[in-house]
Amino acid sequence: MENTRKSTFRSQIILLPTYISIIGVLVFFGLLISVYMNVNNGKQVLKEQFQMSVYLRAESDSLQRDSLGKALKHIAGVKDVKYTSKEQGLIEWQKENGVNEADILGFNPIPDAYYLTFLEKYIQGDSLKNIKANIENSLVVREAFYKQAMADNLDKYARNIGLILSSITLLLGIISVLLIYQTVRITLYSKRYIIKSMQLVGATASFIRRPFIVQMLMLGVISGITASFIILFLSLYFTKNFEFLPWIDLNKQFVVTIISLTLLGAFISSISAYTAINKYLRMKIDDLI
Repeated sequence: MENTRKSTFRSQIILLPTYISIIGVLVFFGLLISVYMNVNNGKQVLKEQFQMSVYLRAESDSLQRDSLGKALKHIAGVKDVKYTSKEQGLIEWQKENGVNEADILGFNPIPDAYYLTFLEKYIQGDSLKNIKANIENSLVVREAFYKQAMADNLDKYARNIGLILSSITLLLGIISVLLIYQTVRITLYSKRYIIKSMQLVGATASFIRRPFIVQMLMLGVISGITASFIILFLSLYFTKNFEFLPWIDLNKQFVVTIISLTLLGAFISSISAYTAINKYLRMKIDDLI
C-alpha cells in the first residue's frame, strides 16, 4: 500500500513540469483572447460615441419637437437620442469657448437640437447618408450634420485593426497548439518503454492508449481552468489600476476564456497523447533507445 502511494505521488510529481508548461501556454493564449475581445469592445465603444447633430428650425414648437424625438428613436440603428434646447446649447457653448454669443449678436444663434448615437454596424458611409437624408425630409429639421471623414476613418481603422488582430491571434494560436503538442509528446517519451512492454504482453492498442489519454485529458482540463483564473486575476488587476480600460467586460471575458482554454487544453492534450502513443506502438524496440 505504501509503495503504491509512493508510486502514485512520484507519477504526479513527474507530471508537474508538464502541468506548469501547459498552464503557461494557455495563459499566453488566453491573454491573447482577452486582448482581442477587449480591443473589439474598445472599437465598439469608440464607434458608438460618434454623433449626428440634428438642428431644428427656429419656428418649430414643442409638439413638433417631441414628435420628431419619438420618430428619431425608432430609426433603425439609432442607439440613443439626446435633446438639447437652444438655451442649454448656449450655456454649453459658453463653457467650451468662453464667449456668450447672445451678448455679441443680440440674440441666441444656437438652435434646438437632437444628438444621435448609433449602433456600431451603422457607423459607415452609406448607412449614415441614408439616415441623414431621411431625417432632413422632416419639415421640422433645418439640417442633420455629422463628420463624414471621421465616420469613414472609424470604419476603415476598425476593419484594419480587426484584420490584424485576427491574423495575429490565428498565428499565435497555432504556435500555442504546437507548444502543447510538443510538451505532451516529451512527457510521454519517458513512458515509451512502459507502452511497448504493455504491447508485448498482448494488450490491445486501445487498452494501452486509454489511461494515458484520460490522464492527459484531465491534465488539459485542470490546466485550462487554472489558466483561466490566472487571467481573471490579471484582468481584475488591470481594470482596477488602469482607468483607461473602461470597456473590459469581465463576466463575458471570463466565460469565453474558461470555456476556450478548458476545451483547448483538453483537446490538444488528448490528441497529442493519442498521436504520441501511436508512434511508440509502431516503433520497434531497438528504435526506442
